Amino acid sequence: MFKAVQNEWLKCFVAVAVLTRCSVPEQLEILGSDHHFGPLDPMEVAVIRSRHSSQSEAVDGLHDLLVKTLGQGSAYA
Repeated sequence: MFKAVQNEWLKCFVAVAVLTRCSVPEQLEILGSDHHFGPLDPMEVAVIRSRHSSQSEAVDGLHDLLVKTLGQGSAYA
């Protein structure tokens, strides 16, 4: 349900959004150098999880995906 609402919100209200490549819905277009958009400057991103999530396979998977996806090219990945 949330994913469908998110996709509708993106289609209706956002002209440009920063998303990980794997999060872009198929009906949206990825803009790049052909559209006069250059690469983003490097930025710091923190992945923080609560102690209560230590036994959650779902949180483990999300954590690993975020670190892998957002940490590409980083010394911390």
